[in-house]
Amino acid sequence: MKIIKFLLGAALGVVLILVAIGFFLPSRWHVERSVVIKAGPERIYPLIANMKEGWPQWSAFDKEDPNIKYSYSGPAVGDGSSRSWVSSKMGNGIQKITKADPKSGIDFEISMDNGGFVMFGSITMEKDPAGTKVTWRDGGDMGANPVYKIMGYLMDPMMGKTLQQSLDRLKDQIEVSNP
Repeated sequence: MKIIKFLLGAALGVVLILVAIGFFLPSRWHVERSVVIKAGPERIYPLIANMKEGWPQWSAFDKEDPNIKYSYSGPAVGDGSSRSWVSSKMGNGIQKITKADPKSGIDFEISMDNGGFVMFGSITMEKDPAGTKVTWRDGGDMGANPVYKIMGYLMDPMMGKTLQQSLDRLKDQIEVSNP
């Protein structure tokens, strides 16, 4: 019985320490990755600004659940292009392009759990001596909840690898498949 009480006390202590740490973490989180693609924005934009035909070709997020169901609305390309999904693995959500420029990139918003989790992202394109530097940024605000703030702190290790895989796939799609 003493061992059980000790283990419960230790578990409670760990939880309290994590919650206390959460109070001191920032509420805002940010993840960013880049790649240089040997092509101009005119070759990149159609893939980043088209939710239905473009994103599935390169987004690693689209491959995480083979049973995900997408639906699309708005224009096919650019500002207002939108997709929603239903997924038992990834959760349900909506992604909408909120700003689009064929020369500089897109801004988008993702809302999941009926607006319970909202994040903002962008995929920007800048001139680079070797072609075009493409940068994907995601971020958001977890509010004051210390548990959510801990999740925000973990966003870079959770999402960074997938962002980089996606950008690498975009690069391969453009450079290898369409030289």
